[in-house]
Amino acid sequence: MATFLVLPPRELLEHAVTEFANRLLPGLPKPLGLSDVLLAHVVASLPGGDGAYVIYREELPDTGDTVSVLVEAFGAEPGDRVLEIGAPRNLASASVRESFVPGVVSAFPLAR
Repeated sequence: MATFLVLPPRELLEHAVTEFANRLLPGLPKPLGLSDVLLAHVVASLPGGDGAYVIYREELPDTGDTVSVLVEAFGAEPGDRVLEIGAPRNLASASVRESFVPGVVSAFPLAR
């Protein structure tokens, strides 16, 4: 089963990682692509990390719910895990919403 990690817009994530690195290591140069390196390590640490897909919010259409869009546009399948990470607000942590792609429901009633 795959994990789809839906993140805030790329620009917001890059800004947050750079801001954190500047507070942690002031005055020191930061490598280009720091947010990509950090994200690669996070994804690798997920259970089944080789079956994890990163999708930034701007890559999703604004219509429909996230799970349906992932099924239609990105090939998510029943049982796949979806982690939606919201944007952090002020000093509060980002929100996380976990859901799963539901199984296929038969269009035919069961015989009795």
